[in-house]
Amino acid sequence: MTKILIITNKSDITSDFIVKKLKERDIDFYRFNTEELSKTCFVTLDFQNDKYVIFDKNTSQMFDLKQFSSVYYRRPELPIIENNSLEAGEITFVKNELYYTLEGIYKILKDTFWISSVFSIREAENKIYQLQIAQTLDFDIPKSLITNNYVDFCNFYNSNNKNCIIKPIKSGLIGNIEDSKVVFTNHLKEITNQEQVEQLPNYLQEHLSKKYDVRVIVVGKKCFATKIHSQDTEETKTDWRNGENILEHTKIMLPKKIKRKCIDLLKILKLQFGAIDFILDKKDNFIFLEINPNGQWAWIEKQTGYEISNEIVNLLAKKRKREKKCCIVFLVKQIREFFWPLLENTGNINSYSTDIDISKIDSKNLNELFNRVLTCYNEEEERRKTVESKSSLFIGTLSVAVSIVIAIYANLAKDNTITIWQIISMGLLFILIIYLIRTVWFSIKALQRKTYFILSAKDYISAYSKQNPHKDLITNLSNAIQQNQETNNRKVDNMTMAQEYFKRAIVTICLFVSLLLLKFTLCSTLQYFVFLPE
Repeated sequence: MTKILIITNKSDITSDFIVKKLKERDIDFYRFNTEELSKTCFVTLDFQNDKYVIFDKNTSQMFDLKQFSSVYYRRPELPIIENNSLEAGEITFVKNELYYTLEGIYKILKDTFWISSVFSIREAENKIYQLQIAQTLDFDIPKSLITNNYVDFCNFYNSNNKNCIIKPIKSGLIGNIEDSKVVFTNHLKEITNQEQVEQLPNYLQEHLSKKYDVRVIVVGKKCFATKIHSQDTEETKTDWRNGENILEHTKIMLPKKIKRKCIDLLKILKLQFGAIDFILDKKDNFIFLEINPNGQWAWIEKQTGYEISNEIVNLLAKKRKREKKCCIVFLVKQIREFFWPLLENTGNINSYSTDIDISKIDSKNLNELFNRVLTCYNEEEERRKTVESKSSLFIGTLSVAVSIVIAIYANLAKDNTITIWQIISMGLLFILIIYLIRTVWFSIKALQRKTYFILSAKDYISAYSKQNPHKDLITNLSNAIQQNQETNNRKVDNMTMAQEYFKRAIVTICLFVSLLLLKFTLCSTLQYFVFLPE
Protein backbone atom coordinates (compact mmCIF):
# COMPACT_ATOMS: atom_id res chain seq x y z
CA MET A 1 0.00 0.00 0.00
CA THR A 2 1.29 3.48 -0.89
CA LYS A 3 1.69 5.14 2.46
CA ILE A 4 2.12 8.85 1.85
CA LEU A 5 0.61 11.30 -0.64
CA ILE A 6 2.33 14.66 -1.16
CA ILE A 7 0.03 17.30 -2.64
CA THR A 8 2.08 20.16 -4.09
CA ASN A 9 3.56 21.53 -7.32
CA LYS A 10 6.71 20.80 -9.32
CA SER A 11 8.53 23.95 -8.13
CA ASP A 12 8.02 23.38 -4.40
CA ILE A 13 11.54 23.06 -3.00
CA THR A 14 10.23 22.39 0.52
CA SER A 15 8.56 19.19 -0.68
CA ASP A 16 11.91 18.14 -2.17
CA PHE A 17 13.27 17.91 1.39
CA ILE A 18 10.46 15.52 2.32
CA VAL A 19 10.92 13.45 -0.84
CA LYS A 20 14.63 13.10 -0.08
CA LYS A 21 13.92 11.82 3.45
CA LEU A 22 11.25 9.41 2.23
CA LYS A 23 13.63 7.93 -0.31
CA GLU A 24 16.41 7.63 2.28
CA ARG A 25 14.07 5.71 4.57
CA ASP A 26 12.58 3.63 1.75
CA ILE A 27 9.02 4.75 2.52
CA ASP A 28 6.51 4.36 -0.32
CA PHE A 29 5.01 7.69 -1.47
CA TYR A 30 3.50 9.50 -4.43
CA ARG A 31 4.08 13.18 -5.24
CA PHE A 32 0.95 14.61 -6.81
CA ASN A 33 1.91 17.81 -8.64
CA THR A 34 -1.57 19.21 -9.13
CA GLU A 35 -0.68 21.48 -12.06
CA GLU A 36 -0.18 18.26 -14.05
CA LEU A 37 -3.85 17.37 -13.71
CA SER A 38 -5.22 16.78 -17.25
CA LYS A 39 -1.64 16.83 -18.65
CA THR A 40 0.24 13.87 -17.21
CA CYS A 41 -2.11 13.06 -14.30
CA PHE A 42 -5.64 11.80 -14.78
CA VAL A 43 -8.34 11.03 -12.22
CA THR A 44 -11.21 8.55 -12.24
CA LEU A 45 -13.85 8.85 -9.55
CA ASP A 46 -16.22 5.91 -10.11
CA PHE A 47 -18.93 6.04 -7.45
CA GLN A 48 -20.82 2.90 -8.56
CA ASN A 49 -17.72 0.72 -8.23
CA ASP A 50 -16.20 2.68 -5.34
CA LYS A 51 -13.08 3.34 -7.40
CA TYR A 52 -11.16 6.57 -6.81
CA VAL A 53 -7.81 6.60 -8.57
CA ILE A 54 -5.07 8.84 -9.96
CA PHE A 55 -3.18 7.64 -13.03
CA ASP A 56 0.31 9.06 -13.57
CA LYS A 57 1.23 8.93 -17.23
CA ASN A 58 4.94 9.55 -16.56
CA THR A 59 5.35 6.54 -14.29
CA SER A 60 2.47 4.46 -15.75
CA GLN A 61 1.26 3.91 -12.19
CA MET A 62 -2.26 3.98 -10.78
CA PHE A 63 -2.86 5.06 -7.19
CA ASP A 64 -5.99 4.26 -5.20
CA LEU A 65 -6.88 7.35 -3.15
CA LYS A 66 -8.36 5.21 -0.38
CA GLN A 67 -5.10 3.32 0.07
CA PHE A 68 -3.11 6.35 1.21
CA SER A 69 -2.39 6.39 4.94
CA SER A 70 -1.07 9.99 5.25
CA VAL A 71 -1.23 13.21 3.26
CA TYR A 72 1.32 16.03 3.28
CA TYR A 73 -0.46 19.11 1.96
CA ARG A 74 1.95 21.73 0.69
CA ARG A 75 1.45 24.01 -2.30
CA PRO A 76 -1.03 22.73 -4.89
CA GLU A 77 -1.48 24.81 -8.04
CA LEU A 78 -4.06 24.75 -10.81
CA PRO A 79 -2.92 23.82 -14.32
CA ILE A 80 -2.14 26.66 -16.70
CA ILE A 81 -4.73 26.56 -19.48
CA GLU A 82 -2.88 26.98 -22.78
CA ASN A 83 -5.67 26.96 -25.32
CA ASN A 84 -6.01 29.98 -27.60
CA SER A 85 -9.38 28.82 -28.84
CA LEU A 86 -10.99 29.36 -25.43
CA GLU A 87 -12.43 32.70 -24.35
CA ALA A 88 -11.73 34.19 -20.91
CA GLY A 89 -15.06 33.01 -19.50
CA GLU A 90 -14.44 29.48 -20.78
CA ILE A 91 -10.97 29.40 -19.24
CA THR A 92 -12.53 30.44 -15.92
CA PHE A 93 -15.05 27.62 -16.29
CA VAL A 94 -12.29 25.06 -16.92
CA LYS A 95 -10.29 26.31 -13.92
CA ASN A 96 -13.35 26.05 -11.69
CA GLU A 97 -13.93 22.46 -12.82
CA LEU A 98 -10.33 21.57 -12.03
CA TYR A 99 -10.45 23.39 -8.69
CA TYR A 100 -13.59 21.60 -7.50
CA THR A 101 -12.26 18.25 -8.70
CA LEU A 102 -9.27 18.78 -6.39
CA GLU A 103 -11.64 19.83 -3.61
CA GLY A 104 -13.53 16.57 -4.11
CA ILE A 105 -10.27 14.58 -3.88
CA TYR A 106 -9.51 16.32 -0.58
CA LYS A 107 -12.93 15.27 0.71
CA ILE A 108 -12.38 11.67 -0.37
CA LEU A 109 -9.15 11.73 1.65
CA LYS A 110 -10.77 13.40 4.69
CA ASP A 111 -10.42 10.32 6.96
CA THR A 112 -6.70 10.06 6.21
CA PHE A 113 -4.07 11.64 8.48
CA TRP A 114 -3.08 15.09 7.13
CA ILE A 115 -0.22 17.50 7.75
CA SER A 116 -2.37 19.51 7.84
CA SER A 117 -5.99 19.33 6.69
CA VAL A 118 -6.56 21.85 3.92
CA PHE A 119 -9.80 22.94 5.59
CA SER A 120 -8.05 23.52 8.94
CA ILE A 121 -5.31 25.48 7.14
CA ARG A 122 -7.83 27.77 5.49
CA GLU A 123 -9.54 28.52 8.79
CA ALA A 124 -6.23 29.06 10.60
CA GLU A 125 -4.94 31.48 7.93
CA ASN A 126 -7.31 34.19 9.16
CA LYS A 127 -5.16 36.60 11.19
CA ILE A 128 -8.18 38.03 12.99
CA TYR A 129 -9.10 34.55 14.22
CA GLN A 130 -5.45 33.92 15.13
CA LEU A 131 -5.33 36.95 17.44
CA GLN A 132 -8.55 35.85 19.16
CA ILE A 133 -7.13 32.39 19.85
CA ALA A 134 -3.78 33.87 20.94
CA GLN A 135 -5.60 36.00 23.52
CA THR A 136 -7.48 33.00 24.92
CA LEU A 137 -4.13 31.20 25.32
CA ASP A 138 -2.75 34.22 27.18
CA PHE A 139 -0.04 34.99 24.61
CA ASP A 140 1.39 38.50 24.81
CA ILE A 141 0.25 40.29 21.65
CA PRO A 142 0.84 43.84 20.38
CA LYS A 143 -1.93 46.40 20.66
CA SER A 144 -3.85 45.78 17.44
CA LEU A 145 -6.62 47.42 15.46
CA ILE A 146 -8.33 46.52 12.19
CA THR A 147 -10.53 49.31 10.90
CA ASN A 148 -11.58 51.40 7.95
CA ASN A 149 -13.08 54.03 10.22
CA TYR A 150 -10.91 57.13 9.83
CA VAL A 151 -11.55 58.45 13.37
CA ASP A 152 -10.67 55.11 15.00
CA PHE A 153 -7.62 54.85 12.74
CA CYS A 154 -6.35 58.28 13.85
CA ASN A 155 -7.13 57.68 17.53
CA PHE A 156 -5.19 54.41 17.57
CA TYR A 157 -2.24 55.96 15.73
CA ASN A 158 -2.07 58.92 18.10
CA SER A 159 -2.60 56.83 21.25
CA ASN A 160 0.50 54.82 20.33
CA ASN A 161 2.64 57.97 20.06
CA LYS A 162 2.35 57.93 16.27
CA ASN A 163 4.53 54.84 16.27
CA CYS A 164 2.65 52.04 14.49
CA ILE A 165 3.18 49.43 11.84
CA ILE A 166 0.69 48.52 9.11
CA LYS A 167 0.47 45.02 7.62
CA PRO A 168 -1.76 42.95 5.34
CA ILE A 169 -4.70 41.08 6.88
CA LYS A 170 -4.11 38.14 4.54
CA SER A 171 -1.05 37.43 2.42
CA GLY A 172 1.00 40.35 1.15
CA LEU A 173 1.43 38.73 -2.26
CA ILE A 174 0.15 40.77 -5.20
CA GLY A 175 0.29 38.86 -8.46
CA ASN A 176 -0.63 39.54 -12.07
CA ILE A 177 0.17 38.08 -15.48
CA GLU A 178 3.43 40.01 -15.99
CA ASP A 179 4.98 39.85 -12.52
CA SER A 180 4.25 39.74 -8.82
CA LYS A 181 5.26 41.73 -5.76
CA VAL A 182 4.95 41.50 -2.01
CA VAL A 183 3.52 43.98 0.49
CA PHE A 184 5.66 43.71 3.63
CA THR A 185 4.96 44.98 7.13
CA ASN A 186 5.81 48.70 7.11
CA HIS A 187 6.44 51.40 9.68
CA LEU A 188 3.56 53.90 9.36
CA LYS A 189 5.25 57.27 9.43
CA GLU A 190 2.16 59.42 8.89
CA ILE A 191 -1.60 59.07 8.56
CA THR A 192 -2.78 58.68 5.00
CA ASN A 193 -5.78 60.58 3.68
CA GLN A 194 -9.31 59.64 4.75
CA GLU A 195 -10.31 58.22 1.36
CA GLN A 196 -7.46 55.67 1.45
CA VAL A 197 -8.23 54.64 5.03
CA GLU A 198 -11.92 54.09 4.30
CA GLN A 199 -11.28 52.19 1.07
CA LEU A 200 -10.50 48.91 2.89
CA PRO A 201 -9.85 47.63 6.43
CA ASN A 202 -6.38 48.53 7.70
CA TYR A 203 -4.41 46.30 10.06
CA LEU A 204 -2.48 48.44 12.58
CA GLN A 205 -0.28 47.38 15.47
CA GLU A 206 1.86 49.26 17.93
CA HIS A 207 5.50 49.37 16.86
CA LEU A 208 7.56 47.41 19.38
CA SER A 209 11.29 47.70 19.93
CA LYS A 210 12.79 44.26 19.53
CA LYS A 211 16.05 42.41 19.97
CA TYR A 212 15.26 39.66 17.49
CA ASP A 213 12.52 38.01 15.50
CA VAL A 214 11.77 34.41 16.41
CA ARG A 215 10.23 31.78 14.17
CA VAL A 216 8.95 28.62 15.83
CA ILE A 217 8.28 25.61 13.61
CA VAL A 218 5.88 23.23 15.34
CA VAL A 219 5.54 19.67 14.02
CA GLY A 220 3.05 17.64 16.02
CA LYS A 221 4.24 18.25 19.58
CA LYS A 222 7.83 19.20 18.76
CA CYS A 223 9.03 22.78 18.51
CA PHE A 224 12.03 24.07 16.55
CA ALA A 225 12.74 27.66 17.61
CA THR A 226 15.07 29.96 15.66
CA LYS A 227 16.28 33.45 16.54
CA ILE A 228 16.52 35.66 13.45
CA HIS A 229 18.98 38.55 13.76
CA SER A 230 16.66 41.02 12.03
CA GLN A 231 18.08 44.11 13.73
CA ASP A 232 21.47 43.74 12.08
CA THR A 233 20.38 45.61 8.94
CA GLU A 234 18.19 48.68 8.58
CA GLU A 235 15.91 47.24 5.88
CA THR A 236 14.95 44.18 7.97
CA LYS A 237 14.29 45.92 11.29
CA THR A 238 10.52 46.17 10.76
CA ASP A 239 10.02 43.04 8.61
CA TRP A 240 12.88 40.51 8.50
CA ARG A 241 11.69 39.25 5.10
CA ASN A 242 12.32 42.64 3.50
CA GLY A 243 15.98 42.27 2.63
CA GLU A 244 18.33 40.79 0.09
CA ASN A 245 21.10 39.67 2.45
CA ILE A 246 20.85 36.39 4.34
CA LEU A 247 20.37 37.07 8.04
CA GLU A 248 22.04 35.12 10.81
CA HIS A 249 19.86 32.38 12.30
CA THR A 250 20.49 30.87 15.74
CA LYS A 251 18.89 27.89 17.49
CA ILE A 252 17.23 28.76 20.81
CA MET A 253 15.39 26.93 23.57
CA LEU A 254 11.83 28.12 24.10
CA PRO A 255 10.57 28.74 27.64
CA LYS A 256 8.33 25.84 28.68
CA LYS A 257 5.32 28.13 28.99
CA ILE A 258 5.69 29.45 25.43
CA LYS A 259 6.32 25.96 24.05
CA ARG A 260 3.17 24.63 25.71
CA LYS A 261 1.11 27.51 24.32
CA CYS A 262 2.46 26.92 20.80
CA ILE A 263 1.41 23.26 20.95
CA ASP A 264 -1.99 24.25 22.39
CA LEU A 265 -2.44 26.77 19.57
CA LEU A 266 -1.98 24.04 16.95
CA LYS A 267 -4.37 21.78 18.82
CA ILE A 268 -7.11 24.43 18.87
CA LEU A 269 -6.56 25.20 15.17
CA LYS A 270 -6.60 21.43 14.37
CA LEU A 271 -3.16 21.63 12.76
CA GLN A 272 -0.22 19.23 12.75
CA PHE A 273 2.20 21.90 11.51
CA GLY A 274 2.59 25.62 12.04
CA ALA A 275 5.18 28.37 11.59
CA ILE A 276 4.68 30.86 14.42
CA ASP A 277 6.27 34.29 14.39
CA PHE A 278 7.24 36.14 17.58
CA ILE A 279 9.08 39.30 18.53
CA LEU A 280 11.61 39.02 21.33
CA ASP A 281 11.40 42.46 22.90
CA LYS A 282 14.01 44.33 24.93
CA LYS A 283 12.78 42.66 28.13
CA ASP A 284 13.05 39.18 26.59
CA ASN A 285 9.27 38.80 26.34
CA PHE A 286 7.92 36.66 23.50
CA ILE A 287 5.28 38.72 21.67
CA PHE A 288 3.00 36.69 19.39
CA LEU A 289 2.54 38.10 15.90
CA GLU A 290 0.89 35.41 13.77
CA ILE A 291 0.96 31.80 12.66
CA ASN A 292 1.41 30.58 9.11
CA PRO A 293 -0.37 27.19 9.09
CA ASN A 294 1.49 26.08 5.98
CA GLY A 295 4.62 28.20 6.18
CA GLN A 296 8.08 27.68 4.74
CA TRP A 297 10.67 25.90 6.85
CA ALA A 298 13.29 24.42 4.47
CA TRP A 299 15.61 27.45 4.72
CA ILE A 300 15.60 27.14 8.53
CA GLU A 301 16.59 23.48 8.35
CA LYS A 302 19.37 24.39 5.94
CA GLN A 303 20.74 27.22 8.11
CA THR A 304 20.35 25.67 11.56
CA GLY A 305 20.62 21.93 10.96
CA TYR A 306 17.25 21.28 12.60
CA GLU A 307 15.79 17.89 11.56
CA ILE A 308 12.41 19.38 10.62
CA SER A 309 11.94 17.25 7.49
CA ASN A 310 12.78 14.12 9.46
CA GLU A 311 10.18 14.97 12.11
CA ILE A 312 7.52 15.57 9.45
CA VAL A 313 8.31 12.19 7.89
CA ASN A 314 8.20 10.58 11.34
CA LEU A 315 4.70 11.96 11.84
CA LEU A 316 3.53 10.93 8.37
CA ALA A 317 4.95 7.42 8.73
CA LYS A 318 3.47 6.81 12.18
CA LYS A 319 -0.08 7.74 11.30
CA ARG A 320 -1.00 4.78 9.13
CA LYS A 321 -4.48 3.41 8.80
CA ARG A 322 -4.77 0.60 11.29
CA GLU A 323 -8.50 0.41 11.89
CA LYS A 324 -8.58 -3.26 12.90
CA LYS A 325 -5.49 -2.98 15.02
CA CYS A 326 -6.80 0.18 16.66
CA CYS A 327 -10.09 -1.57 17.47
CA ILE A 328 -8.24 -4.50 19.07
CA VAL A 329 -5.97 -2.15 21.04
CA PHE A 330 -9.01 -0.15 22.16
CA LEU A 331 -10.82 -3.33 23.22
CA VAL A 332 -7.78 -4.57 25.15
CA LYS A 333 -7.48 -1.19 26.89
CA GLN A 334 -11.17 -1.26 27.81
CA ILE A 335 -10.86 -4.78 29.24
CA ARG A 336 -7.73 -3.79 31.18
CA GLU A 337 -9.48 -0.66 32.46
CA PHE A 338 -12.46 -2.74 33.59
CA PHE A 339 -10.34 -5.14 35.65
CA TRP A 340 -7.41 -2.89 36.53
CA PRO A 341 -8.10 0.89 36.32
CA LEU A 342 -5.08 3.20 36.37
CA LEU A 343 -4.57 6.82 37.32
CA GLU A 344 -3.82 9.18 34.43
CA ASN A 345 -0.54 11.07 34.61
CA THR A 346 -1.37 14.68 35.54
CA GLY A 347 2.18 16.00 35.26
CA ASN A 348 4.39 17.79 37.70
CA ILE A 349 2.69 19.18 40.77
CA ASN A 350 4.84 22.34 40.59
CA SER A 351 4.56 22.87 36.84
CA TYR A 352 2.97 26.29 37.18
CA SER A 353 4.04 29.62 38.58
CA THR A 354 2.60 30.81 41.90
CA ASP A 355 3.61 34.45 41.51
CA ILE A 356 0.61 36.63 42.40
CA ASP A 357 0.73 40.32 41.54
CA ILE A 358 -1.77 42.46 43.45
CA SER A 359 0.16 45.71 43.23
CA LYS A 360 -2.41 47.20 40.83
CA ILE A 361 -5.41 46.51 43.09
CA ASP A 362 -6.98 49.54 44.75
CA SER A 363 -6.42 49.59 48.52
CA LYS A 364 -10.17 50.22 49.01
CA ASN A 365 -10.93 46.77 47.60
CA LEU A 366 -8.25 44.92 49.56
CA ASN A 367 -10.52 44.06 52.48
CA GLU A 368 -13.21 42.55 50.24
CA LEU A 369 -10.55 40.71 48.22
CA PHE A 370 -8.99 39.35 51.42
CA ASN A 371 -12.38 37.96 52.56
CA ARG A 372 -12.96 36.30 49.17
CA VAL A 373 -9.49 34.75 49.11
CA LEU A 374 -9.90 33.57 52.70
CA THR A 375 -13.22 31.93 51.73
CA CYS A 376 -11.50 30.10 48.88
CA TYR A 377 -8.75 28.97 51.24
CA ASN A 378 -11.32 27.65 53.73
CA GLU A 379 -13.21 25.86 50.97
CA GLU A 380 -10.01 24.04 49.97
CA GLU A 381 -9.55 23.09 53.63
CA GLU A 382 -13.11 21.69 53.74
CA ARG A 383 -12.49 19.74 50.54
CA ARG A 384 -9.36 18.21 52.04
CA LYS A 385 -11.18 17.24 55.24
CA THR A 386 -14.04 15.63 53.29
CA VAL A 387 -11.68 13.51 51.18
CA GLU A 388 -9.60 12.48 54.18
CA SER A 389 -12.66 11.53 56.25
CA LYS A 390 -13.93 9.32 53.43
CA SER A 391 -10.50 7.72 53.14
CA SER A 392 -10.40 7.00 56.86
CA LEU A 393 -13.88 5.46 56.65
CA PHE A 394 -12.78 3.27 53.76
CA ILE A 395 -9.71 2.06 55.64
CA GLY A 396 -11.73 1.21 58.78
CA THR A 397 -14.45 -0.64 56.85
CA LEU A 398 -12.09 -2.51 54.58
CA SER A 399 -9.85 -3.62 57.44
CA VAL A 400 -12.80 -5.63 58.79
CA ALA A 401 -13.65 -6.90 55.28
CA VAL A 402 -10.08 -8.06 54.68
CA SER A 403 -10.07 -9.94 58.00
CA ILE A 404 -13.31 -11.78 57.07
CA VAL A 405 -12.00 -12.64 53.60
CA ILE A 406 -8.72 -13.98 54.99
CA ALA A 407 -10.68 -16.15 57.46
CA ILE A 408 -12.80 -17.62 54.64
CA TYR A 409 -9.68 -18.10 52.54
CA ALA A 410 -7.95 -19.96 55.39
CA ASN A 411 -11.02 -22.16 55.93
CA LEU A 412 -11.10 -23.16 52.26
CA ALA A 413 -7.38 -23.88 52.32
CA LYS A 414 -7.88 -26.48 55.10
CA ASP A 415 -9.88 -28.75 52.79
CA ASN A 416 -7.45 -31.15 51.16
CA THR A 417 -9.84 -32.18 48.40
CA ILE A 418 -9.49 -30.07 45.26
CA THR A 419 -12.75 -29.42 43.38
CA ILE A 420 -13.79 -26.99 40.66
CA TRP A 421 -15.80 -25.15 43.32
CA GLN A 422 -12.69 -24.70 45.44
CA ILE A 423 -10.57 -23.50 42.51
CA ILE A 424 -13.17 -20.93 41.46
CA SER A 425 -13.76 -19.83 45.07
CA MET A 426 -10.06 -19.49 45.79
CA GLY A 427 -9.59 -17.53 42.56
CA LEU A 428 -12.43 -15.11 43.39
CA LEU A 429 -11.17 -14.65 46.94
CA PHE A 430 -7.66 -13.96 45.65
CA ILE A 431 -9.01 -11.31 43.24
CA LEU A 432 -11.12 -9.87 46.06
CA ILE A 433 -8.08 -9.55 48.32
CA ILE A 434 -6.15 -7.76 45.55
CA TYR A 435 -9.03 -5.30 45.02
CA LEU A 436 -9.35 -4.66 48.74
CA ILE A 437 -5.61 -4.08 49.11
CA ARG A 438 -5.69 -1.62 46.18
CA THR A 439 -8.66 0.17 47.79
CA VAL A 440 -6.81 0.53 51.07
CA TRP A 441 -3.63 1.60 49.23
CA PHE A 442 -5.32 4.47 47.40
CA SER A 443 -7.23 5.45 50.55
CA ILE A 444 -3.93 5.77 52.40
CA LYS A 445 -2.45 7.82 49.52
CA ALA A 446 -5.45 10.14 49.76
CA LEU A 447 -4.49 10.86 53.38
CA GLN A 448 -0.99 12.01 52.47
CA ARG A 449 -0.32 15.73 52.88
CA LYS A 450 2.82 16.26 50.84
CA THR A 451 3.19 19.84 49.53
CA TYR A 452 0.10 20.92 51.49
CA PHE A 453 0.37 24.45 52.87
CA ILE A 454 -1.39 25.76 55.96
CA LEU A 455 -1.08 29.34 57.18
CA SER A 456 -0.19 29.40 60.87
CA ALA A 457 -0.83 32.05 63.52
CA LYS A 458 2.79 33.11 63.03
CA ASP A 459 2.05 33.98 59.37
CA TYR A 460 -0.85 36.22 60.41
CA ILE A 461 1.14 37.91 63.18
CA SER A 462 4.05 38.49 60.78
CA ALA A 463 1.72 39.98 58.13
CA TYR A 464 -0.02 42.35 60.57
CA SER A 465 3.32 43.65 61.78
CA LYS A 466 3.89 45.14 58.31
CA GLN A 467 2.51 48.26 56.68
CA ASN A 468 0.11 46.46 54.28
CA PRO A 469 -0.93 43.27 56.09
CA HIS A 470 -3.78 42.46 53.73
CA LYS A 471 -1.51 42.48 50.69
CA ASP A 472 0.91 40.02 52.28
CA LEU A 473 -1.89 37.77 53.49
CA ILE A 474 -3.65 37.80 50.13
CA THR A 475 -0.41 36.83 48.39
CA ASN A 476 0.34 34.06 50.90
CA LEU A 477 -3.23 32.74 50.84
CA SER A 478 -3.37 32.81 47.04
CA ASN A 479 -0.11 30.89 46.73
CA ALA A 480 -1.32 28.38 49.33
CA ILE A 481 -4.61 27.93 47.46
CA GLN A 482 -2.82 27.27 44.18
CA GLN A 483 -0.57 24.66 45.77
CA ASN A 484 -3.37 23.09 47.81
CA GLN A 485 -5.75 22.83 44.86
CA GLU A 486 -3.28 20.61 43.05
CA THR A 487 -2.68 18.53 46.19
CA ASN A 488 -6.42 18.19 46.80
CA ASN A 489 -6.94 17.19 43.18
CA ARG A 490 -4.43 14.40 43.71
CA LYS A 491 -6.30 13.37 46.86
CA VAL A 492 -9.58 13.31 44.93
CA ASP A 493 -7.92 11.24 42.18
CA ASN A 494 -6.69 8.70 44.74
CA MET A 495 -10.07 8.63 46.44
CA THR A 496 -11.71 8.06 43.05
CA MET A 497 -9.37 5.14 42.40
CA ALA A 498 -10.18 3.72 45.85
CA GLN A 499 -13.88 3.89 44.95
CA GLU A 500 -13.26 2.23 41.57
CA TYR A 501 -11.46 -0.72 43.18
CA PHE A 502 -14.09 -0.89 45.93
CA LYS A 503 -16.79 -1.22 43.23
CA ARG A 504 -14.87 -4.10 41.68
CA ALA A 505 -14.49 -5.69 45.13
CA ILE A 506 -18.27 -5.48 45.58
CA VAL A 507 -18.83 -7.12 42.17
CA THR A 508 -16.39 -9.90 43.13
CA ILE A 509 -18.25 -10.43 46.45
CA CYS A 510 -21.55 -10.63 44.53
CA LEU A 511 -20.04 -13.26 42.24
CA PHE A 512 -18.74 -15.20 45.24
CA VAL A 513 -22.14 -15.07 46.98
CA SER A 514 -23.89 -16.07 43.74
CA LEU A 515 -21.54 -19.03 43.48
CA LEU A 516 -22.33 -20.03 47.08
CA LEU A 517 -26.07 -19.83 46.38
CA LEU A 518 -25.64 -21.83 43.20
CA LYS A 519 -23.67 -24.51 45.05
CA PHE A 520 -26.25 -24.60 47.86
CA THR A 521 -29.13 -24.87 45.40
CA LEU A 522 -27.47 -27.65 43.44
CA CYS A 523 -26.55 -29.58 46.59
CA SER A 524 -30.06 -29.19 48.04
CA THR A 525 -31.66 -30.29 44.79
CA LEU A 526 -29.33 -33.26 44.53
CA GLN A 527 -30.00 -34.33 48.13
CA TYR A 528 -33.75 -34.01 47.56
CA PHE A 529 -33.65 -36.40 44.61
CA VAL A 530 -31.26 -38.80 46.35
CA PHE A 531 -33.38 -39.12 49.48
CA LEU A 532 -36.71 -38.95 47.66
CA PRO A 533 -38.81 -41.96 48.90
CA GLU A 534 -39.70 -44.51 46.24
